[in-house]
Amino acid sequence: QRVWNSYDIVVRPVDKRDNYIKRCVAIPGDTLQIINKRVHTNGKPQKEYPGIQYSYYIFLNDGQNITNKVFERMNIYDIQRSGNIIHAYLTNDELNKIREFKSVKDIVGNNGFDTYSPDFFPNDTNYKWTLNNFGPLYVPAKGATLKLSPKNLCLYERIISYYENNKLEVKDGVIYINDKPVEEYTFKMDYYWMMGDNRHSSLDSRFWGFVPEDHIVGKPKFIWLSLDKNKKFISRVRWNRMFKGV
Repeated sequence: QRVWNSYDIVVRPVDKRDNYIKRCVAIPGDTLQIINKRVHTNGKPQKEYPGIQYSYYIFLNDGQNITNKVFERMNIYDIQRSGNIIHAYLTNDELNKIREFKSVKDIVGNNGFDTYSPDFFPNDTNYKWTLNNFGPLYVPAKGATLKLSPKNLCLYERIISYYENNKLEVKDGVIYINDKPVEEYTFKMDYYWMMGDNRHSSLDSRFWGFVPEDHIVGKPKFIWLSLDKNKKFISRVRWNRMFKGV
């Protein structure tokens, strides 16, 4: 309700969707959970890919500095500074490398992502999940049947009503699909869970939920253009990132 009161909601036609590049971390039939930043599927922790980034604060020694050019040579962008503290999104390799800089006093993880926000899927206070601790959540598979309740309906109501084109209502605690009372639902499509590798700065399934099979358009192959939004004109181009495989 807060979203409807605060924002204009626009549902775009199929040929006007935004394209996002995200990593598929859970496939149909999986149960996904994020525990202390680490993605788990079906109870097992996933491999941490080399490119995965998290948010960190870099504390510098008095009178010391790390220039933006040093960060750019490491392909680290979106740097924020406040006095002798630098905020950056770092991979594990970058974290270990920067720890060795003589100018660095300490590096600590940003714990602000352990806080619940109503912006997180499923936008319901019954599920106060955070970016670092999320789920468990079943990812629907085509043909699978799931028990429904007024509590868990918020997890799958967009699938049932929008993606699979059903009339969905709740009256006096009873769920109705196409005007018939139901206690379960059988999914018509496969669904996927997508997350960006920059885990603390990514608009992904933790915000907008499941991705239906008919929303997936392909795989990325290479970077043909990369821009730094904080710079102007030709200096915006990140030449060292262009024409590289993904």
